[in-house]
Amino acid sequence: MANFYGKHKCKVDSKGRISFPAKFLRQLPNGADKSVFISIGLDGCLHIRAKAEWEQLTSMLRNNLSPFNRKHRSFKRMMLLGAEEVDFDSANRMLIPKLLFKELIDEKEVLLLGLDDLIELWGLNKYGSLSKLDAGAFDDLGEELFGGELNVGKIVKEDE
Repeated sequence: MANFYGKHKCKVDSKGRISFPAKFLRQLPNGADKSVFISIGLDGCLHIRAKAEWEQLTSMLRNNLSPFNRKHRSFKRMMLLGAEEVDFDSANRMLIPKLLFKELIDEKEVLLLGLDDLIELWGLNKYGSLSKLDAGAFDDLGEELFGGELNVGKIVKEDE
């Protein structure tokens, strides 16, 4: 299983390639092919996944979305639209598929964000406008998602 962490800024060359950071290459699972899967992500970025994580995602889509539900079909179609397995060249560069690049990124500098089992690929300008979450909003989000109160040290008395 891949565990990607870190943040890397990369330039996109004239052929649409980026140099894949050595740190991320080392974080690929042992024995992994010299390739990754790239697809449309959420929030306007691209997702990069190792083969095992890609297979886990497609299995989850296959097992949890009904082909008879219009919203399920639409979501699956968008998630898999333009998805490709991308090989690294001898200089550890990867070609961003043109369809995905033009549709979502289309910038000369990109940001790669390691988020545990996947890497988000953002256009630098687009990410800059989305990443301005202030500390208070981040705290509120954490409280909303995970609760704000622990039951540590509380004694519950039964039938008083």
